Amino acid sequence: MNSSIFGGAYVGSVIDGQFPLVRCLGGTANSSVFLTQLAGDADQKASIKLLRASGLDADACLTQWNQTMELSHPHLVRMLAAGRCQVGGEDALYAVMEYADEVLAEVLPERALTPDEVSDMLPPILDALGWLHAHGLVHNRVKPTNLLAVDDKLKLSVDGIQAAGSTRQRALTSAYDAPEVAAGSVSAASDVWALGVTVVETLTQRTLDWMRTTGTDPVIPASLPQPFLEIAQRCLRADPAGRFTIAEIQNILSPSGAAVSVPPPAQPRAADSGAKKRRMQLWVLGAAAVALLAIVVGTKLNAPHSERQDAPE
Repeated sequence: MNSSIFGGAYVGSVIDGQFPLVRCLGGTANSSVFLTQLAGDADQKASIKLLRASGLDADACLTQWNQTMELSHPHLVRMLAAGRCQVGGEDALYAVMEYADEVLAEVLPERALTPDEVSDMLPPILDALGWLHAHGLVHNRVKPTNLLAVDDKLKLSVDGIQAAGSTRQRALTSAYDAPEVAAGSVSAASDVWALGVTVVETLTQRTLDWMRTTGTDPVIPASLPQPFLEIAQRCLRADPAGRFTIAEIQNILSPSGAAVSVPPPAQPRAADSGAKKRRMQLWVLGAAAVALLAIVVGTKLNAPHSERQDAPE
């Protein structure tokens, strides 16, 4: 399968007889994300990811996605459907998810976030990660491309979630991959590493530059304001045992212990539509989790939107 199979040439196709490909939002050589509609209603937007099936353990991937559909947390994107399909005569997998209005990765090329914005951004992310870890799961894809604004709420993508302790070996492809991932070790500590890289990037607009072969801890920019300097330094330890836990990060941000776990949401509903705004807005729940706070983290964007979520490796 070549990359064109996942491109705009397939706009207008219908996946599994029910999900029309309305517009291509972006992709890679092995996957693409499209805007789609639920139940044929133009007001019921969703995103659909098409993933190249060859070279994958397709059954394992679908099993993982089906389990993900059972997850329910206010700061996790809802996965609505998953299955097999044919695209251009080739086997593919698809996953239908809530439609993201914006993605954090789109604003960082424009400007860094302020410390106050990062302080408001982290609690919902930490709450979602803590919830996953408590259920024996890891996110496995924490990075700006997977921090999404859905209906004015910050959420994490879900298509890469897997059980903690998974041992599938994979190549290290980015700074977000913790050192132990190369050996197939995926754990809560791996998510913490990726979160540390993300914190540095949101404040500096730069991804971590680290020589993996040294085995030493990466150098964190001393210009980072506190408490983010301490958080980054403790998240980005080469030894997983030396990293902060999610609870320890929460305590640094809220030493009084005021952070409150967000309760499970009501039954899922279809994704709302609304006109697409050409600016980045991240709306987050504060530490007390009693009011919705609006955080504007970007100026007006004129460039086309990039892929909303990364494809599983």
